[in-house]
Amino acid sequence: MDELDHIPLGESNEYISQDEPMHQSKSKRVKLSGNNSNNNNKSHKDLKNRSEQNRDKILKLPLRRTERRILSSWKDGNRKLSVLFALAYRISVKQAIVGEHAQESIEAINDEIQNMLTYKVGHYVHYCDIPYALRRNILQSFMFVKHKETPDGRYDRTKARMVGNGANQKDHMYDLISSSTVALSSVFLLFNIASYYKCLLASYDIKGAFLNAQFGEGDETTYIKINKELTELWIKQDPTAAEFVSDRGELILELDKFIYGLKQSPYKFQQHLINVLVSLGYKQQVQDECLFIKHSGNDFSLLSTHVDDILQVCTSQAMYNELKMGLIQVYGEITTKDKADAYLGMSIERTECLEYVKLTQKGLINKILEKYPPGNKTGNTPAADDIFDTTRSTESAPVDRSEFLGLVMTLMYLARLTRPDILLPVTFLASRSHCATRHDVKHALRIVSYLQHTIDVGIIIHCVDLQIRCVCDASYGVHTDGKSHTGFFLAMGAQFSYLHGRSGKQKLNATSSTDAEILAMVECLKMAIWLRNVLRDLQITRLRPLQLLQDNKSAIIMITEPSKFKRSKHILTKVLYAKGLVIDGSVLVNYIETEEMTADILTKPKQGATFVYHVGNMMGMKWSGRFS
Repeated sequence: MDELDHIPLGESNEYISQDEPMHQSKSKRVKLSGNNSNNNNKSHKDLKNRSEQNRDKILKLPLRRTERRILSSWKDGNRKLSVLFALAYRISVKQAIVGEHAQESIEAINDEIQNMLTYKVGHYVHYCDIPYALRRNILQSFMFVKHKETPDGRYDRTKARMVGNGANQKDHMYDLISSSTVALSSVFLLFNIASYYKCLLASYDIKGAFLNAQFGEGDETTYIKINKELTELWIKQDPTAAEFVSDRGELILELDKFIYGLKQSPYKFQQHLINVLVSLGYKQQVQDECLFIKHSGNDFSLLSTHVDDILQVCTSQAMYNELKMGLIQVYGEITTKDKADAYLGMSIERTECLEYVKLTQKGLINKILEKYPPGNKTGNTPAADDIFDTTRSTESAPVDRSEFLGLVMTLMYLARLTRPDILLPVTFLASRSHCATRHDVKHALRIVSYLQHTIDVGIIIHCVDLQIRCVCDASYGVHTDGKSHTGFFLAMGAQFSYLHGRSGKQKLNATSSTDAEILAMVECLKMAIWLRNVLRDLQITRLRPLQLLQDNKSAIIMITEPSKFKRSKHILTKVLYAKGLVIDGSVLVNYIETEEMTADILTKPKQGATFVYHVGNMMGMKWSGRFS
């Protein structure tokens, strides 16, 4: 199984479909039950053998010979369970042309082959002409089909992608492979800037992005083998390839461009895109290398890049047109929208006045509800009062770890983007993934139930000034091991327009509630200072101090006034870090009443009107009437 170690898997991989499994037309529903008589009858041995059962089911599917051989020798079920599910959810060429959206699939496959020919990704070679020492550089290729949906769950289009099996690349075939992705807090900063300056918000998608990066002199010669099934379709579009077809009906290409699937392809394309943007007059940012800015008089254009997806925030139509034409000149066909309606899986809505931006993920929530139906469970809030209690012996039976982790990680993606109201229970349950019990499953399904009746809820951004505000809190000793819990969110402007949220168990045992607040403040300030530096480097506004809001007067005194060494020596470095920021004027600290501490819902489970009030303040729900 070592040859599959590095295959990129999971819902973030757009080339492995989770919309249409090989053996059924609809997504498989996974039933997780927290306190169920059926679960009580399951033995520990049955739960332990779940991955082997999944293996046996998948071995009955129409797998390739190599895949069947690998899975037949399966030993470490838990470590490679994700590989099984990836294979199960792959749509092959044969299945795609007879399954749902068959006509669209045929067109997508032919378009991808034509794409490879247009970009001249490689040249044909005979196997016998390849030097013996380089034959180990021949990689298998695959064609994946994906039925893509809009963020609200509607069918959008079918996309085919030809990829190389980078899992079989040896160390000598690549050097640098790490590429960056934009920080989510940077993306929300751009949304706030767009709201404040009433900017144009545009999006770009570069077709065949990776195919623009060429092999250079220092790159190892690499070949891909095209299987018989795909070779037949390939020859129809390029008859000159027929003479290179082997006796087994396969075709070999020596690559001239970096195709998808190779380990170094993301890095090579990112460097290519950086060079293009710099040539168009954009400056790459130091704090976040996926952010770019260009100034033109009083106007500016900001870019956020995430692989081949670009979000632009600009103050003039001319700067939009300039970037659009520059990208078309280099990359040819691109998809662009001068009114962006989606980015990173988020649906984007704006009011006519351009001052309000609403971000939702209804499509993802619907998929969660379909795959993990909560049944008759109800939850007006995402977290029950006993969520931190891990000592319940009556509900301590283990559950299927892979299914639990799949649900929690999907919820985590949702929580980090548009639903910070579920951050507290999701982050806590993620820390329980290695030892999940029925008690944890019950709490996970409560979150799903909560999402079911709040599916239209999202973050609404309305920025009135560009001063960063930090709302920070901590709950002392709430965990069974005596550790405290940190919660904070960063906002922009006096109206507290959302920027970033975090909730997590503290790593150190605080000896008092004041110490817990100090630990929380330091984590909050580190993130806020970084984001302030990002804003500083953009040079679009006068830099202002951070405003830190805190409800613990003792903690405020420790970082704003001289304190005795004996009282703070156990956390001296953290106190001095915060105090230094106050002294140099980077941070202003203000006290607020505990009743107004919105970050409280990120540190402990809250119920009823208190929860609704704080969620409304954090997520900007007071402006929801603007979108009705």
